[in-house]
Amino acid sequence: MKKLTTLIAVMLIASGLALAGWALWKTYGTDIASNQQQEELVHNLQSQWKSTEHKEARPSVTSSPEPSVEPTVEPSLPASGEAYGIIKIPRFGDDYVKPMLEGFGAGPDALTKSNALLEEGIVHYKTSAQPGEQGNFAVSGHRNGFGAVFNRIMDLRLGDQVIVETEKGTWAYSVIQEGRQFSPSDTGYIDGDPFSNNDSTSRSLMTLTACEDWDASRRVAVVLERTDI
Repeated sequence: MKKLTTLIAVMLIASGLALAGWALWKTYGTDIASNQQQEELVHNLQSQWKSTEHKEARPSVTSSPEPSVEPTVEPSLPASGEAYGIIKIPRFGDDYVKPMLEGFGAGPDALTKSNALLEEGIVHYKTSAQPGEQGNFAVSGHRNGFGAVFNRIMDLRLGDQVIVETEKGTWAYSVIQEGRQFSPSDTGYIDGDPFSNNDSTSRSLMTLTACEDWDASRRVAVVLERTDI
């Protein structure tokens, strides 16, 4: 009987240590892995943009008597899962530089795929406006684990800036509504105007969203407006 009691005690201690280890990994271990991945994505984007700038600036070796006019090509939208932007938030420090990826739209597995992307950085809601566009440009990020890109989202104050960079340009947004809770079913914070809950707006807004904590049943949002116009 004594041996059985000792065995049970050992098993309980081992289970407790395993759970504690899992919790530490979930909170800190995933941060290390995701931060490394995010830094690599940022570096790759910046290198890619510099390479493109160099090619565009390089003069042509041959010259023609009359300049040719090339047709205007409308820039393509980023593909789902593609890293295509960088977000900087000075309030979080000069070293806060995170990659932005395009999320997934409609579809049975869209939510699962977009959630997986959150491990790589900040994810753009595919159904919302793109950076710099009129409308509501909405993004999401983790508050706990996996890099916790928005762990200090509630620290943002009125007037704080968020800088968004893509290969197409750079835009500045300033906080006009500090963090407040909303329900995941309130799609106005994502698809429309956060202030009127409709699907269109004449303003250029940006919304940062994250889970309230580990519990995904409640979300928090910070609303910004473009200020570089």
